[in-house]
Amino acid sequence: MKNRLIAFFISSILLQSVFAQTDSCINFTRLGISFPALTNQEQMDFSQYHLDFLSVNMFRFAENWALRETTQGVYNWGPLDARMNWIEANNYDVLLTIQSNGPDWACDSEFQNDLSCAFSDSVAFRKYIDTLLVRYGENIKKIQFGNEWHSTYWYAGYAADFIRANNTVWEAVQEKSPDTQFVLGGFASGTMTNLAACYGYLDSVRMPDSETWYQQDIILAHCNSPEIQAVAAKQDSILSLCKYDIIDMHLYDDVENWPLYYHIMDSITEGAYPIIVTEMGGPNLFNELPYSDEFQAQRLYQYIKCVDSLMIPEVYYYKMVSGGESAPYHQESGLIDGETLLEKPAYYLFKTMNCDCGTSNCPDYTTNIYTVFPNPARDIINLSELVEDFEIQIYSISGQLVFSGKNVNQIPVSNYKTGVYFVKVKSGLHIQVNKLFITK
Repeated sequence: MKNRLIAFFISSILLQSVFAQTDSCINFTRLGISFPALTNQEQMDFSQYHLDFLSVNMFRFAENWALRETTQGVYNWGPLDARMNWIEANNYDVLLTIQSNGPDWACDSEFQNDLSCAFSDSVAFRKYIDTLLVRYGENIKKIQFGNEWHSTYWYAGYAADFIRANNTVWEAVQEKSPDTQFVLGGFASGTMTNLAACYGYLDSVRMPDSETWYQQDIILAHCNSPEIQAVAAKQDSILSLCKYDIIDMHLYDDVENWPLYYHIMDSITEGAYPIIVTEMGGPNLFNELPYSDEFQAQRLYQYIKCVDSLMIPEVYYYKMVSGGESAPYHQESGLIDGETLLEKPAYYLFKTMNCDCGTSNCPDYTTNIYTVFPNPARDIINLSELVEDFEIQIYSISGQLVFSGKNVNQIPVSNYKTGVYFVKVKSGLHIQVNKLFITK
């Protein structure tokens, strides 16, 4: 309890200081991207362009045994070979998440869902991991098994099954790739909210997928329920019996509580392990409304300043492109619009902040370099405040390029259909995208 009180005191101080800052410098945290698009060469080229622009050279992606050895003893390494060759050619630092899933022949059918299973053949799993590490170990900076194992949605087996699989990967790493660091993955944001509430630090709680606030009496009943007690027991056994070098947290949305979550985790493990964040993002579309691209950028500033104030060495933003397999409440968390593939304001804020302020001149990519008016428009739009050479492009909501030009301050739009468009202007280092509304 003493450690918990210390954690609460420290987090209260940090909360007062984090949001008072207005500068864009970060001093301790290295920023990466979690799950950039890497399925084929086109996607890798796309991701490479944006990773380079964002000055990011580390990212996290997932590997799935179920895809690699559908038939026992027959491996399909081709897709992963292409990805790893690309990683090596570009000198990226990779954190590889081994998904807690496997081919049907290696899974216990009683403990299996679409995303995970308890392995019935640990020997075959070890052979798969050994082979993977021999092939790619030099290109894997960090590795972990599983994702958000508190939830049966993400891990279908018992704690003992997870511990066995986790330690199988650990032992393989020590033998086949000892320079690779092992990360225990990953404490979800909702789990941290539960912990903070059950420890009595929060008087009211709203979970990530809920619009309802729960007060103290309901929280107490929730924390004493058999379901939550089982999760707590699972957590305790995994933390004590799993082998790992680093602890992984996922932080979303309620940035005001992140210092508290961090210090609770640090207290539980008595500061014995460094903590990194392999997923950070938001805002939540269920309970941080109304959403706007500008609001997302404001929150991202707070996220980055918060993790930097906690001196977390590595933080991976989730994720590069909106939509896809993201949870419904995080469909807009991406830095790039998933439909138009245009960069959002948060993208340029990320670029501005991901800079070593102590050794280099960091340009502000978030500066407004122009305004577009009138907006909404019917016949003509005007661009003001542009004094340097610039390029302009206008895209439809579906991502179709409808106009491209240079140094044009007035553009006819009378032939455009009613709807939403995006005006993208590049001037020197700066790029700015504005929404344009056409009405008839």
